[in-house]
Amino acid sequence: MRQRIFATIALFACVVTVAGCNSAEIPPTATPTSSSPRSSPETAVNGSTPTPSKSLTPDEQDLRSAEEAITEYWKVIDDAASNPNQNLNVLATVARSQALAQWQTTLADYRSKSWVQHGSSTLESAVATTEDGRDFTVVACRDVTSVDVTDSSGKSVVQRDRPVRQQFTYSITKAPEGFFVTQDLLKGAPCAE
Repeated sequence: MRQRIFATIALFACVVTVAGCNSAEIPPTATPTSSSPRSSPETAVNGSTPTPSKSLTPDEQDLRSAEEAITEYWKVIDDAASNPNQNLNVLATVARSQALAQWQTTLADYRSKSWVQHGSSTLESAVATTEDGRDFTVVACRDVTSVDVTDSSGKSVVQRDRPVRQQFTYSITKAPEGFFVTQDLLKGAPCAE
């Protein structure tokens, strides 16, 4: 009985401690980051958390959400391309219209050829703009340095001279369920340095 009481008290103390550590508002970053962790200059120098900044306005938050939608979009595509058993309907969680149809067709073609992706792409410098607050244009640099696609024998099907960093423009629509990529024409240009 005494052990249960001590365990309950210890659990409660841990919950309170964790809740206290997470209660401070963390300032948003200027652009979405890749899946690799990065530290801010303040964190790298003194190990402390940066001081919170002002909250975003609803319009600023929508721009941020549109930028983050591109990061989530590529995460879902990379996961589906890496896992041939995953249902391609998962793409509907991040894409609609032309972008959804394009990637369902492309990944179905990969699977018919027994192609599997290895590695994930990263995004840099995503910048969103909008004129009406519903439809957004996001320009982002995509890096595929660590991405390979292999056939059933394990041989790479990626062209050796492919550009590894390219800038793409995406159309995003804000819906009641969230932000969805609606157009991805895959027309790349060199990333701005």
